[in-house]
Amino acid sequence: DVLDYNIDATVSPQREFIDGRARLRLRVRASALSSLTLRLADTLSVTSVTSPEYGRLLHLRVRGQDSVIVSLPVAANQDSELSLVVSYRGPVVPQAIEDEGVQTGEGSDPSFESEPNLLLSNRSYWYPQSTVSDYATATVRITVPEGYTCVASGDPRRENEVTLRDLLT
Repeated sequence: DVLDYNIDATVSPQREFIDGRARLRLRVRASALSSLTLRLADTLSVTSVTSPEYGRLLHLRVRGQDSVIVSLPVAANQDSELSLVVSYRGPVVPQAIEDEGVQTGEGSDPSFESEPNLLLSNRSYWYPQSTVSDYATATVRITVPEGYTCVASGDPRRENEVTLRDLLT
């Protein structure tokens, strides 16, 4: 069960490329857990998976399924909590706006063209996520080049908050 995500990513819209680091805080629901599966787009390479509790972790990609299997060195017990830090990078495939509910098909104004965009939602697996849909808190920091704007739902960061990048640098 993912309790919290802390995502720090740099997105290059012109190259359709992302370089990210995500911390996932998890609670074990099984009686014992020796490995877990995360969803992450096949186009993205995992550069490392670490844990404050276990150190560097073995991870394997399952091609064609947007999956990463992470092995733990010892089984984690039920109700214990652990954190994973996943570093990843690579090309991202943007979603069509229509995928998120805006329809511009028949009957729309043919002179209307939307501005260039790089839509990334939880459907595109641009960050490592649980294989089970659930609610979790999240802190997301997206860096984009000058001239670009990032739009997201949620509350803006407060001045005194610390990000994952701040903690790891």
